[in-house]
Amino acid sequence: MIVESIVTTVDADGRVNCAPMGVEWGDEVIVLKPFLDTATYRNVIATQAAVVNLIDDARVFARAAISNPEYPTKPASVVRGVVLVDGCSWRELAVHSIDSTPPRSRIEMDVVPTGPPYDETPFTFTRVPRRICAPPMQRKPSPKTTPLPPLICVVPW
Repeated sequence: MIVESIVTTVDADGRVNCAPMGVEWGDEVIVLKPFLDTATYRNVIATQAAVVNLIDDARVFARAAISNPEYPTKPASVVRGVVLVDGCSWRELAVHSIDSTPPRSRIEMDVVPTGPPYDETPFTFTRVPRRICAPPMQRKPSPKTTPLPPLICVVPW
């Protein structure tokens, strides 16, 4: 299955790169296919790591497609990389194998266990912002929200 994601990588100096990418999703292996002349490819080769971020904000995809925007991040738990703070879920990845046949590489990456809740709920997408509708364990308290039954909270406009 192809899953649209934001792949975050870091270079040797720790600079973050955010790239929208459809990845081949698996429970134990995720395949990245960056072009050889991209920062994503260079960074993965240099660090042997990446983070696949699942995010439901289309603006992040649009901005990352035309530039290298800066978003709030936090250090990955296990690999050398960063996680998007506003992501719904993520997977930390370590290189398993690399095929650098031009024009596009094929990088098979092992999913590195990082613990719950993220390994238990990889797909938490909705068509509304996560701050409005989210599973109870991921809901961020806000004075603007009115709690309703589980999985739903409403923001009064």
